[in-house]
Amino acid sequence: MTVHGTYADIAGLFSGTLPASPEPDFLTRLDGHGLLYGEAVNSVFGEPEGGKTWLSLAAIAEELRSPVGRGLFLDLDHNGVRSVANRLVGLGAPRQVLADPQRFRYAEPEGANEVMAVVADCEEWRPTIVVIDSVGELVPLFRGDSNSSDDYTRVHRQVATRLAKLGACVVLIDHVSKSTESQRYGATGTGAKRRAIDGAALRVRIRSAFTPGRGGSAVITVNKDRHGGVREHAHLDEGSKEPTAGIFEMGVGDGSSIAWKLRAPLAGERLSESAPLADVTALAALDPQPETVRDVKERMGWGSNRANAALKGLRAGEHLTIPVPEEQERNTERAADTSCSPFPDPYTQEQRNTPDQHEQETVPHAFPAATTETQVPGDVTENTPGLTPRVLEILGKGHQR
Repeated sequence: MTVHGTYADIAGLFSGTLPASPEPDFLTRLDGHGLLYGEAVNSVFGEPEGGKTWLSLAAIAEELRSPVGRGLFLDLDHNGVRSVANRLVGLGAPRQVLADPQRFRYAEPEGANEVMAVVADCEEWRPTIVVIDSVGELVPLFRGDSNSSDDYTRVHRQVATRLAKLGACVVLIDHVSKSTESQRYGATGTGAKRRAIDGAALRVRIRSAFTPGRGGSAVITVNKDRHGGVREHAHLDEGSKEPTAGIFEMGVGDGSSIAWKLRAPLAGERLSESAPLADVTALAALDPQPETVRDVKERMGWGSNRANAALKGLRAGEHLTIPVPEEQERNTERAADTSCSPFPDPYTQEQRNTPDQHEQETVPHAFPAATTETQVPGDVTENTPGLTPRVLEILGKGHQR
C-alpha cells in the first residue's frame, strides 16, 4: 500500500490495516503446510531427471482440483502437450478441467513475441498458478544471455514478475551447473536469478531415480525463502545449510495412474544422497580412508559420479547401522506405501457424490485419474498452527475456493 502511489503507508502498517505477511499455500504437504507462495515468483531447480517437472506438475494438478484453480504451463523445454496432459491426468487433474480453456492452458512459444502474447492474455484470464519450464530457454528467446544479470533481470520483470503481479503462483523450473561449488549456491547462471525470487527457491535432489512403471522420490530443500513461511516448518539436519521442506514420492497406483505424495521428513530419516551401501562400506574398509574424490577414483577405479556419491555417504556415516525404533519403522512403511492417495481429498463425501460440470470425464486419456480416497491426517484440525485459510480449504476444513 502506498501514499500518492509513491511512498509506503507506514501509518497503515502501524494501524494493522496492511496485509499480513504472505503464507505458502501452494504445493501442500500431507500435513497441510505449503511450499510455494501465491502472488510471487518461486523457483524449483535441480539436476536433470531429478523430478523438477514432475513436482511442478503436481502443484498444477493440486490447484486444478480446486473449483476455481486455473493453471498455465509454458513449455519452453518442448516436453510436448501430449506428455504434459498425460502426466497431469496421471497426477490427478480432472480431464474435463484440463479440456476447459478457462481452467487450464498450455503454450509452447517459439519466440519472445509469442511469450509476451501469452502474458498479455493472462491479464484478463488471471491464472492462479503458472509453471515456466525452463528458465534456461526463456532468456535466449528474448536475445539475452542467461549469465548476464542485466539480461536476466530484464526478462524476469517482463514475464515472471508481471505474471506474479496478476496474482499467480509463478514457478520457474531451472537447472544447476556442473560445478559442485556452483551447485551449492543454487541454480545455474547469474546470481540475479536467486535475488529475483520473492517467494521460495526449492532445490530438488534425487533420492531414488524416477523411472517409468516404478516412480521415484526426491528430497526438497529450501535454498531461499523470502518470507520464512516454508522454512518455519522445514527440518534442518546437523551440518546442512538447507533445511528439508519435504519428501516428494511417486509410485504406481491403481491401473496405470500415478500415486504421489509430498510429506514432511520423518524423525531420524536419512535424507542425504544415496550411494550403494556396498560402495560406502568398501571405502570404509580402506586404510587409510580416502579424503578426496580423486583418491577414491584412483584406488577404486570408479567414475566421478560413483566416487563422489560414495565419498559423501562415507562422510555421512551411511555405512553405520542405526537401530530404528519399532514405531518409527511402522511410520516409515506407511509413508512409503505408494497405493495411498496422491493428496488429501479436498471434498467431503457429500460433495464427492454431487459432481459438477467438470466431473463428467469423457475426454480420451492415457492414464486414469489417481484415486482420492485418503483421509486427511487426524492430527490436522482447524486449530493446527500455521495453516492458512487456503490450505484449510484444500483439506476440506473450510469453505471451497
